[in-house]
Formats: sequence, C-alpha cells, structure tokens
Amino acid sequence: MSGNAETAAADEDEHLQRLSEADRAFIDETENPSTPDPGLRTMQQMASMTPDDRMLYQYERAQWHASMPFLYTATATPVMNSLTVSALTATNKPIHQRGVPVVSGPPGVGKSFIVRQFTANELRRLARLDHIRGVQPSPSRDFDVIERSALYIVLEDGVDVRGMYFTILRELGWPAERRDPSVQVQRALRACRTRLLVLDEIHNVKFDGQTGRHVHLALKWLTNIGTRVVLCGNDIGWMLTDPPKRPIESSRRG
Repeated sequence: MSGNAETAAADEDEHLQRLSEADRAFIDETENPSTPDPGLRTMQQMASMTPDDRMLYQYERAQWHASMPFLYTATATPVMNSLTVSALTATNKPIHQRGVPVVSGPPGVGKSFIVRQFTANELRRLARLDHIRGVQPSPSRDFDVIERSALYIVLEDGVDVRGMYFTILRELGWPAERRDPSVQVQRALRACRTRLLVLDEIHNVKFDGQTGRHVHLALKWLTNIGTRVVLCGNDIGWMLTDPPKRPIESSRRG
C-alpha cells in the first residue's frame, strides 16, 4: 500500500470512529469487506476432506458468494445517482422541505441492496462532513444518547403508524413511554442527529383506508421536521398516490 493510500485509509478510519458501533457493524454487514475467499477445490480434494472440513468449506463458500460487493449495474446506477444527488442537495432544515424518494419495483431485483448501500454511503459521507466541519456530538440531559446520522429500518408486516414510530425509537435506543410516540420520535431524531431515515419493506404498512392516510401524514411530518426520508418496497407507487384503489396484497407477492 502506498503512502497516500495508507493516509487515506487512516483518515477514513478516523471518520468512522465517529460512528456508533451499530452503524459500523451495519457498514461491515452491508459491504462484507472481511469475508475471505475460500478458494476452489477439485473433486479429489473434496473427496479427501473429512465431513467436518467439507461442511466448513461449504459454509465459507456460501458466505463468500453472499459477500459480493455492490455493483453499479445499468439498473442500480441511475437509482443510486438519483439518491445521491438528493442527499447532496439536502439541508435537513424544516423550511426546506423536500420530496420523498421512492425505490419501487418487483421483488428480487435488488432494491434493498441499493438502499442499504446508499445508507452505508451516507453514514460515511456524513461522518466525514461532520469531521471537516468540526461538529462535535451534542450532549443530552435525557440519557446516554448515541448519534445515528443515517438509519436503515426494515418494517414488519402489518405495521401501522404507531408501530412505525415505536420501531424508529427502538432502533435509536430511545425509550417509548408516552401515549403519543411522535413526540418522542421528534426528540430522538434530533438528539441522535438522525438526518436520513430509510424505510424498507414499506409495503408492509397497512395502506388501506384511514391507516394509509395516517401513514402519508406521518411521512410528511417527518420531512417537515427536517428528516430526509427514503422509501423502498415492492410495487409501491400506487400506494403513494391513491391507496384505496388496489388491494395491498398485490405488493406482497414473491
């Protein structure tokens, strides 16, 4: 490794130290940088292995194949570029309200992989930006708050607005004691300096009838308080325009 490369790596490590342990683990899980290549084995080598060695090799091979890095394919590149441009132009100020990017499509095309990598990219970028700007963690008198600049959340099946709020609080490590969780969500997002909220599997929200309208209002409220929101789900475009006209089950296929 050259001197410049070593300096760049050390510089990035310093920035990543600003992140919480959970965020560093999220980046590592998303990018799998430490998964070793188990290599190839001939049929003769496989036959000479003990059952335990063969089982271990099969496990390591499965982990290696699952650790493929994010690829900027013809499908992924425009989506990632759009999300990145939206991030670079955001101010996270309530007076500068922005639209909510939506990553929608059929199951199995890599939507979650894209938004996970986008979240990891934002964690790195915001950590570096805070370092350059000299921004220090803000102390809180409530309890030991851990900064979470970007948060990726997978919503559970059948979740409603309150469930979505409680999921956000749980991921931030914030207690949920009051009857109205939106008050605590706002306090938690500000205290943890959460500037990006990525909600995956958004089709699991009950978008039918009154619940769907409440979800729309909740998403609008999150952007109104200065939080960037990105949604990801299976064929969810219709939900965000006219929820009552199509059954929600059509978005859960596959």
